[in-house]
Amino acid sequence: MSTASVSTTLSGERSVLWKQVWALATLQAVNNFGFAAYYHYQPKLLERFNYVDFAMMLVVLQGIIGIILNPVMGVIGDKLRRTTNKSFTLVSIGTNAAGMVFMAVAAVMTQKTQEGFFHEIFPICVTLWLITMAIFNSPAVSLLKSFAPNNDDLPKATAIMTLVGGVIAALHPFLFLITDMLGLPITFALGGLLLMTASNILRRLNRQTPDLTEADKVQTPKLTMKLITIFIIGVLNGFIFNLLLDIVPAISIKTFHLDKNQDEYIKSVVVFISAVVAWFAGDWIKKLGGVKMTLLGIVVLMLTLALGISLPLAAITLIVIIIAGVIRSVLSISMLAYSMSIVSKVNAGRATGAFFCGVSAALAISQAALLKFKAQGGNQVLLWLESMGIM
Repeated sequence: MSTASVSTTLSGERSVLWKQVWALATLQAVNNFGFAAYYHYQPKLLERFNYVDFAMMLVVLQGIIGIILNPVMGVIGDKLRRTTNKSFTLVSIGTNAAGMVFMAVAAVMTQKTQEGFFHEIFPICVTLWLITMAIFNSPAVSLLKSFAPNNDDLPKATAIMTLVGGVIAALHPFLFLITDMLGLPITFALGGLLLMTASNILRRLNRQTPDLTEADKVQTPKLTMKLITIFIIGVLNGFIFNLLLDIVPAISIKTFHLDKNQDEYIKSVVVFISAVVAWFAGDWIKKLGGVKMTLLGIVVLMLTLALGISLPLAAITLIVIIIAGVIRSVLSISMLAYSMSIVSKVNAGRATGAFFCGVSAALAISQAALLKFKAQGGNQVLLWLESMGIM
């Protein structure tokens, strides 16, 4: 091989496939919107299908599916990539299956659903949807390691995922106003169509991703300990994003005497700030390192939340909202980027599987803990804090 060819190969290995990163970020944003829509409309769905008492079981079921399937699919994805170089197989199967389940639910919702056949198959549809969403999650995110093979580029690539996901997530309350007008059947049909479209775009771009070399197939040393570390990071991520940062809207509602149902708009502000900051946060993490930024971010977040709870003043609360947005961005980037950086390409699926296994466990625990306050209406976290005498 000539010197020029070697130089080109090395350059190709080190460069970031930015189009693929943006496409992956879009797929994850659509995926997250699907989950957000499901949670937003879950009470209506359970009431429509006469399964109101099924709520706790769904939380447990989602947790079990996420805990089991994320690491299993990560392992299978790694094996397919190592043996056949087909890294997109599980992503394609999962996204298209999830899209079809979306369509099936949409069709079912056009029928009478209080009893009979459609009533009976509703739990099956929901379970299938949760399974199909878990099938492609870990294999999809593991592609980031191939799109940004140089560990120094991972924070910036992860920042794009935070930026795109944050912008879409910030629009969730306003998108739900539109979907409320469209109705549940059309909403779920569109959700399935968007998911399959985003997946097909990424599939086409993924064809340009170089195959694994023999050097890429080298197993990560001390993999078990690293996967345990990544799992713990995932647990922290799940608790921080599902519970601790939800305290910010609770503080805002208490301080500004807002309606308890306005928490989604406060969350949107926090998420939008995190999206804006993401581009810069990627550079900060690249300079200081993921571990330092994660530890610093957790400490600052805890101090900020403690300040907001103890001093419920307007100016302090505004500062809390801004800092929470910044820290959300830093933590979302640093945690995932670090988890991906400590494993080789051929173990990227195992890493993301361990990460999302931890996230699923944390989400299941926190959601189950807050579910008992749902019947009281309003902001669940605010009610939880009040029940403990914190606010």
